Amino acid sequence: MREIENALFDRWVDHRYPGFLKDGAGKDFASQSFRIVYLLKEAVCEPATDPLIRFKWWDYRDFMNGGGQAATWNNLSRWTAHLLDGASYGDVADMRKEQRTRLQRRIAAVNLKKIPGTSTSDMSEIEHFALEDAQFLREQLSIYRPDLIVACGTFEIAERVLNLTPADRVKWGERHFHRRHPDFGVLTSFWHPQSRLSKKKLFRSFTEMVAALKADGMLMANSFSSDAA
Repeated sequence: MREIENALFDRWVDHRYPGFLKDGAGKDFASQSFRIVYLLKEAVCEPATDPLIRFKWWDYRDFMNGGGQAATWNNLSRWTAHLLDGASYGDVADMRKEQRTRLQRRIAAVNLKKIPGTSTSDMSEIEHFALEDAQFLREQLSIYRPDLIVACGTFEIAERVLNLTPADRVKWGERHFHRRHPDFGVLTSFWHPQSRLSKKKLFRSFTEMVAALKADGMLMANSFSSDAA
């Protein structure tokens, strides 16, 4: 899978940029029976004086496989543990690096904007990059054959990248939606992992999202292991 990703990135860089941050599948993703992709905004580079040069050879996949950092990845790992292993909040409230590493290797994480930014995202800039790169992003997602794409604060942009209109959205909760895609499984909206909500509230909201997907027939109840509340 990494060879296929790298071949795409080589074409992508030649066509669009002098260099960008590579992202994608963790080392154990290909062996998962249920494939989850987190669709993120951009990686953080502080200070971002010349991120193209600084990150030309940096590989986000290696960062993931090595455990990453608590910010962002602790919450993503908690959600993954619930979805893939049926973990309850008590199982993952205190996330250790070795536990986080094991979970991160089982997912794919894709940034809409491949050039890193700062801790405050400019959504208009991210949308511009995503739409300019829409063909490449669709090709990258096709590598993973996802069952579920969790759009972390990126749902509306993801719809445009995937050539979807709002008409077929199914609402869950007060402000979130999900929908099927003929090639990419189910696309669902969710909070960004660095949302200001507490980790416990985010986890509870994720379990509600999983329950809504089951109730709406978006995913079969036995497609994954998540039965814990």
